[in-house]
Amino acid sequence: MKVRFVGPVLFVFLSSLLSPFLSSAQEAEIDFSYLDYNLSFEKRADILLAQMSLEEKIGQMMNDANAIERLKIPQYNWWNECLRVARAIVQQFFLNPFLWPHHSTRN
Repeated sequence: MKVRFVGPVLFVFLSSLLSPFLSSAQEAEIDFSYLDYNLSFEKRADILLAQMSLEEKIGQMMNDANAIERLKIPQYNWWNECLRVARAIVQQFFLNPFLWPHHSTRN
């Protein structure tokens, strides 16, 4: 009987041992030129997004986004009145069937 789990288990074990060293190496290579206002918005966004992990990008999509210290991105909450109004309109229309267009079945 062959053991097939040795490779993946060894990979997980070694990656967990090496992750502190890899993360410190990543921090040393951070390009802070995305903070330069002389660059175009598109260029700054490309530089920043290229350095973010998938988890960090997903975390920034929430209204209460966590800080990313290694990239000097502060914690913020971007929930504002515009979003509240949009939510209220959507809730009012979709939750109130009396506002839906009535289609007459009479000919």
